[in-house]
Amino acid sequence: MHYRRFGKTEMKLPVLALGLMRYVSDDPDASVWTVQRAVEWGIEHLETARRYEASAQLMGHALKTIDRGKVYVTTKVGPRQSAA
Repeated sequence: MHYRRFGKTEMKLPVLALGLMRYVSDDPDASVWTVQRAVEWGIEHLETARRYEASAQLMGHALKTIDRGKVYVTTKVGPRQSAA
């Protein structure tokens, strides 16, 4: 796996991530299965956003079933005028 610096941080994250924007299913077990398989296959970076709503909730269920020490979870927020 290749890694690179994440944004302005000193963190090194994998260049491949599982983007969860379209991570929606009528069956929460199917969503859990997706995250579990991705982690088993070497994906270490899970990406979501608050605006994804349902997918973020489904990811929460999946995170309970995996070793959190094996993954980075990133999220996005909308632009603001200031950091405050």
